[in-house]
Amino acid sequence: MALRAKVHFLFALAACGDSPNPYLPLFEPTVGGSTTSTIHGTWGVEVQTLQVRWVLAPDRVTIANKCGNRVVGIDVSAEVTPTMIGILEAADSGDSDCFVRTAVGGLTMCTTDPYIQCFLLMGTSLTTYENAFNFTTFTKLSDSTDY
Repeated sequence: MALRAKVHFLFALAACGDSPNPYLPLFEPTVGGSTTSTIHGTWGVEVQTLQVRWVLAPDRVTIANKCGNRVVGIDVSAEVTPTMIGILEAADSGDSDCFVRTAVGGLTMCTTDPYIQCFLLMGTSLTTYENAFNFTTFTKLSDSTDY
């Protein structure tokens, strides 16, 4: 089954109790560097005042967002290859003001212009395209898929 549905990732805030937040380490300085042109690893972007992290592993995707000093995230089953980021389960976390959400679906590597529902991996930059006017460029922070 081709995974061509839209990958939703929205930004999040979490009301965390006293328990440790497992996604907080994603926002600490990275060690180990990154290798160009490999899709697996930890990716980051800042959108206005929001910091976003994606951890792309062969069989899972972690998405975490940090708004101010609050962090929320999710881990979902996935299939991640150099030509596809496929989300295999839906999940959400957060509250009505800010959250993370995935839907079953995916992005394939962009092959023709216009770029719609696809991604481009160029060195340590990963750009995801919803369409030609709505795209996000992540920077690779680390080759690690552990946090």
